[in-house]
Amino acid sequence: MQLKLLSTVLFVGMMILAGCGGGGGGSTTTPDTTAPIFTTSDSVLIPENQIDVITAHATDTSAVTYSISGGDDQSKFFINSSSGDLIFNIAPDFENPTDVGTNNVYEVTVAATDTSSNQTQQMISITVTDIDEAPPVFTSNDAYVTPENKRYISSEINAQGISEILYSISGGDDSSKFAIDSYDATLMFKGFPDYDIVGDFDEDNIYQATITATDTQTNNASQDITVTLTDVDESIPKTYEVVSNLSNGVTTLNLGSTPKDVYLLFTNKDTVNSSTPIVTHNKFVSTQSQKEYTSQPQIESIPKILHAPDYVQEFNSNSRNIFVKTDKNLQLKVLEIPDKNQDILGEVKSFCVDINQNTGNCIQSTTATSKKVVSSIVTNQGVKTLNVWVSNNSFGVGCSKTRCITQDMVDELANSFLHNGLNNDIYDWVTNVYGEEWTSAANAKYSNLITESNEITILLTDIDEDNSANGGVVGFFWSKDNFKTSSIPGSNERVMFYIDSVMFANGDNTWDIDDFWPKELISTLSHEFQHMIHYYQKSILLDTGTRTWINEMLSESTEDLVATKIRHIGPRGVDYTDGSAGDPGNTYGRYPLFNVNNTLSLTSWNNQLEDYSKVNAFGAYLIRNYGGEKVLHDIMYNSFDDEQAVMYAVNKTIQGTGKTFDDLIHEWGVSVLLSDHIDTQRNQYSYNTNDFTASLKGQTIYKMGSINFFNYSPEPSIETLMNTIAPQGNYYYLVGKGLTGDTNITITKDANVVVSAVIKE
Repeated sequence: MQLKLLSTVLFVGMMILAGCGGGGGGSTTTPDTTAPIFTTSDSVLIPENQIDVITAHATDTSAVTYSISGGDDQSKFFINSSSGDLIFNIAPDFENPTDVGTNNVYEVTVAATDTSSNQTQQMISITVTDIDEAPPVFTSNDAYVTPENKRYISSEINAQGISEILYSISGGDDSSKFAIDSYDATLMFKGFPDYDIVGDFDEDNIYQATITATDTQTNNASQDITVTLTDVDESIPKTYEVVSNLSNGVTTLNLGSTPKDVYLLFTNKDTVNSSTPIVTHNKFVSTQSQKEYTSQPQIESIPKILHAPDYVQEFNSNSRNIFVKTDKNLQLKVLEIPDKNQDILGEVKSFCVDINQNTGNCIQSTTATSKKVVSSIVTNQGVKTLNVWVSNNSFGVGCSKTRCITQDMVDELANSFLHNGLNNDIYDWVTNVYGEEWTSAANAKYSNLITESNEITILLTDIDEDNSANGGVVGFFWSKDNFKTSSIPGSNERVMFYIDSVMFANGDNTWDIDDFWPKELISTLSHEFQHMIHYYQKSILLDTGTRTWINEMLSESTEDLVATKIRHIGPRGVDYTDGSAGDPGNTYGRYPLFNVNNTLSLTSWNNQLEDYSKVNAFGAYLIRNYGGEKVLHDIMYNSFDDEQAVMYAVNKTIQGTGKTFDDLIHEWGVSVLLSDHIDTQRNQYSYNTNDFTASLKGQTIYKMGSINFFNYSPEPSIETLMNTIAPQGNYYYLVGKGLTGDTNITITKDANVVVSAVIKE
């Protein structure tokens, strides 16, 4: 956005003297015979049940008064003689019209009269339109059953109506125990209910609440529901065991007579590769098992989904080096404000899409047209505007790309990111976790940053000009555009995203927003929005950078959080309505690639697909065990730039008190091995509950589905031969399957390597 400088300027007033002419001659006044001229429309549409019609306006050289002078339905109206406000005497009812023609078209003549009694009349036709007056109708059950110690209850609550419906808890004896998502009606307990410590009003473990559904016309309906809590037999032995901190030497595992599978998890706490541990044991894997569990080959079928070129990630990470502190003395004298030049639909302009990394000069641009302006949307962060631009070579039938953007696609994109109402779009869901994306505080702190405009721009363009519809860089946020052109000449001086137009236009058959690639790019908006907010909140306000792996983990986890809300398979690759871990043989999502690369260093980053998959798997573990969206928020909001940021957040939780980063990496690895079990310990090893896990922030509930890494193809890489262990990484080793009796394991390892045995029935 262009900026202008508003400063106090003193003007020296000049005295202008006017002389009175003499002569004493008389003059003749010409009478006014020109009637006022109406400038308002003679045809109006208004919804029923409101009295305001129109403000009549006529121009004249003198004051104008207004009156009703005729029309078949003149008795139905009143007009303010000075303001011209025309209203119904009684609000019209579409179902019971009272106009002469009984067709909901009312006619009235308005007169405008000036001080010389010149008069103009205008016949105004008012068409009354129907509005939705029918209350929503609940189509869902009113009784639910759920086991104790589980917050998530159901996503099945549903009411049908003509317009968008918002849900709330409006009453019931146990209303304070529940939360409901206002957008998708996900129902959850605020705490973890305990069957043995009864918490409902009647003390019978049957909780009661009233759910109200309200549409955009404020029509509403209510439904009383009950949630019956069932007892869980906590005396049943778990189907797994974790033997921690195996030392050098011999460890004997007594497996009993029930066949069990035995694994070793090695974690390297060091920042360099470990030496190769030596492992021997008296139970061996069969040749067939060795073949099955030796590392799987790389997979070629996974779509290449990257979120930023290397040069963008590098710029975003290092741009703090070019911040210019605002002179506080200058701030007292000069106030910078943005021009109020909101984008105009159909406007054409050039966007810089690549810069020289040394000079900041633009080296590649695209000519784009404004295709959507969504203005004055009320959000929890204030009033916002969304501008969507499309490169001219990517729009319309017959564009020069393999897939072309249409207006319907633009509308769907805009509607997904920002539209009327609260808690119902990506903007609301992501800012609810991380806060606002940009305010005037940025320029107040650093003078070479752009000022606040409360606008966000999305540019749909063929990123890298690769014309690829099936993979590549799907989109990114580039902080160069947050700088003034005086610092970065190639800045577009906007808070903006770049989204790949060719992939977004790639439908499965006829294009639909729910097709794989369009929905993947909608998910990308949530990913990149975290980066946008992170840059402002962490890099600027907190003056702290963030290691790339952490920043990307937060964005990947954000996609995980909103997957059910945008109705996408998400990183799990499982239908958004399915809270279970899905079916075996799954090749979708991030985890097939993680399974192939599960021994990588967590904290290293090479901007490869496998890097996204590993940080996604780690982030998925964090949000399912350490507080959902809150742990992500707390990772951002601290002064640390490395793993201490993660531990700051984890240590704030009850279950994370006293843990170290090494503990976390090791428990993560154990959780991967136990992801095929649904009886794992909550808040430590839990990936898989066979249902959703729920997290509440404000009026929004985030649902996280279960994950079983053994349901993906290929399955996790589990070795039968030892190798070096990557720094701050895990190594998975199979001792044997179907073992019984005593198993003796001899281990020789570095001091910085931690080993646990994971035993599974």
